Amino acid sequence: MTQFELDILAKEGRSEVAEGHFPSELLEKVKDKTKRKWLFDSIFPTTYRQITNQMSDKEKLRRGKLLSVEMAFEHYMRSVQVFRFNALLLVSIAIIMITIELIRPMNGLAFGMITLIESMVVIAVSLNQVYIRKYGLLLFNVLVASSVIEVAFFQFPLPVLYGSDLDVTTRLEGFWQIFNGLSPFLYIAAKFGILISIAFSSDRVRKFIQRKQDFETT
Repeated sequence: MTQFELDILAKEGRSEVAEGHFPSELLEKVKDKTKRKWLFDSIFPTTYRQITNQMSDKEKLRRGKLLSVEMAFEHYMRSVQVFRFNALLLVSIAIIMITIELIRPMNGLAFGMITLIESMVVIAVSLNQVYIRKYGLLLFNVLVASSVIEVAFFQFPLPVLYGSDLDVTTRLEGFWQIFNGLSPFLYIAAKFGILISIAFSSDRVRKFIQRKQDFETT
């Protein structure tokens, strides 16, 4: 994004602030953190964010809430990246499970297809930041329900080399056997970790929306 474009956004942002709005959609257009910080400072000059004893209580409250929503906005932007990263992780897990199933049939196809569907849903939501704000918490609830159904109907995936009788003759084969035995738990742990990550991200998105509304109503 060029400096000329940033100047235009800064002018539009100041107009939004004058009308009592926090210009989050304008700030979201700038992906580079340094340029986004410049844009924020241009929309809200340092003097606008300073709190002095000469100010009225209402003005102190407004400026304090501005600092709060600024911090929440940066957490929100990081959460957007986390949503997209988790979508890629789910795609990777699905591909691994389906590939293993094609190489050596076990019961991994169901888990792979369920994870693939979950990843498509996460991708669909994470493509648009508006969708993340609207459906982030709903997405987490859907993934929890999907995981419960997955465990209830299919329980746990079998080890990668289920049914194989490998003789442990070297240390490397020993490590492989350990990995083979832990592979079902690694799958569950990865899915659980993604759920926890999305839960934290959804909560940060929720807090940003609340603080933005709180700022705008002050």
